[in-house]
Amino acid sequence: MKNILIYAPIAIFSPHFETDLEIAMRELSKGNKVSILPCKAKLINSCTELARDPDLCIVCKSRFNIGVKLLPQEVEILSWRNLSPRKDYNFDFKSLNDFNNFKYKEIEVGQFIISTFISIYREPKLDFNKHKIKLEKSLNEIIDLIDDFLVSVDLSQFDECYLFNGRFSILYPILKLFQLHDKKFYVHEGAGPLGYYSLSLGTYPHDLDYKKIEILETCKTGSAQDVEQIGQEWYYERRGRSKDESLPSFLSDQVKELLPDNFDTSKRNISIFVSSEDEFVSINGWENPYFLNQNDGIKYILQNLDHEQFKVYIRVHPCLKNIYNSQTEGLLLLKDEFKNAYFIDADAAIDTYALLEKSEKIISFGSTLGIEATFWRIPSLLAGRALYEGLNVCYVPKSKEDLISLINSNLLPRDKSGCLEFAYWLRKHGIKYEFFKPDGHFSGHFLDQKIKPSYLSRIIYKIKKMSKVMKKENHEFQS
Repeated sequence: MKNILIYAPIAIFSPHFETDLEIAMRELSKGNKVSILPCKAKLINSCTELARDPDLCIVCKSRFNIGVKLLPQEVEILSWRNLSPRKDYNFDFKSLNDFNNFKYKEIEVGQFIISTFISIYREPKLDFNKHKIKLEKSLNEIIDLIDDFLVSVDLSQFDECYLFNGRFSILYPILKLFQLHDKKFYVHEGAGPLGYYSLSLGTYPHDLDYKKIEILETCKTGSAQDVEQIGQEWYYERRGRSKDESLPSFLSDQVKELLPDNFDTSKRNISIFVSSEDEFVSINGWENPYFLNQNDGIKYILQNLDHEQFKVYIRVHPCLKNIYNSQTEGLLLLKDEFKNAYFIDADAAIDTYALLEKSEKIISFGSTLGIEATFWRIPSLLAGRALYEGLNVCYVPKSKEDLISLINSNLLPRDKSGCLEFAYWLRKHGIKYEFFKPDGHFSGHFLDQKIKPSYLSRIIYKIKKMSKVMKKENHEFQS
C-alpha cells in the first residue's frame, strides 16, 4: 500500500477539482491510502480567482466540502497548522527584476508570483510601482504557505504526490518542495479530447522538453497509419470549423474566404500570426530567443523588409479581443507607425485560413498556425518557442538577421510528418476519466453528481456583492 498526497487548493475550477477527486478514487481503487490537503485560505493576493473576486472564497470552500463528501470515508482531509508567532517581512525591492529574482528556501517565489499576476491582470509587462504593495503582500502569503506546509505535512510519510497545473504561486512552491524532498509527484492538467486529463511526472505541463518527449512517446502508441489518419482529421476538422475538443477554435466570428481589403496578389504576401503574450511570457524555457517580445519582433521585421516587394499582414489573435494591455497598445502604435503593413484586429471577420492560403510564407511566435501552415503546404517560420518546435515542421532562424534572410528566400514547406505527430498527440495523449463525466470543457458530473456550492454559500456571496455595489453607489451619490 502506498500513501498518496493530493494538494487541492483550488476547488472552484471545473474540471480541475474533479480531477483531484478522480485521482483520489483511482488511488483508492488500487488499495492505497489517500490524504487531501485543501486550500490554506487567506491567500487573497495570491489566488488567481480571489485576486479578481475576494468574495468567491466562500463558494470555493463550499464546493470543496461538497466534493470531498462524495469520496469514501477513508480519505483523510489534512488540516493546516500555522506557525506562531507570525511576522510580516518588510522588503526593499527596487524593480520588478529584483522581485523576480527573490527566492525563499531555494524556491523561486518571486518569479512565480509575477507569473500569477500576469495571468490575473492579462498584462505581460507589469508596472512594478503600480503593483508593488500587492506583490509584497502576496510574497508574505506565499512565505507563510511554505512555512505552514512544512509544519503541517510530513512529506516523508508519502510515496507519491499530486497537484494541479504547478505554475501559479499557490501551487509552484509545493511542487518545488516535492522536488527538494525527492518525492515522486505528478501534475495534472487538461489533455487531448474531452474526457481526458494529463499527468506530467516530476515537472509541470509547461515544460517544453518534457512535452517534446511526450509527443513522440504518444505517437509510439499508435500505428503509422493511425498517426497519419487521426493527424489529418485534426487539421481538416479544424479548418472545416468542426467541433474540436483538443484546442479552442475562434472561427465562428470569421467570414469564410474573406480576405483583407485590396489584397494585392502582385506582392509577396507575408502573414504574421500574433499570440497572446501573457500566456507564456513568464514561464521558464519560453523566453523568446530573438526579441524582447512579439511586438519587438514585428517591428524588426517591418523595419527590415522591402515594402516595394512585400506586403505584410499582421493577424492579432482573437483571444486578445477586448484586452487592453501593453501588448495590444504596442500593436496600435505599430499600426500607426507602419502604414504600409495591414493589421487585422482581434475581432476582424477576416478568414484566417484564407489569409494562410494566399500567403507566400507565414511567421508565428508559437501559435498553432505555425504548424498548421506546414500541413497546408505553406512555408512556416517560427520566431519564438512552441510545443512543436522539435518536430522539424518550421524554419527556425539562427538569429533575427537570419529570420529576415529566410523571409527574403524562396522556401519550400517542411515535411509534414511532424504535423501529423503533433495532431495525433493532441487527440490521443492523456488518461481517460473513470469517475468524472464531462459534459463540456468546464463542467460535468463526478460519481453522477454535479458538484455545486451550497445554496447558503451562494446566497452569502450574492449578499456580499450587493452590499459592495450599494456602498459604491452610496459613496458616489455622497461625492
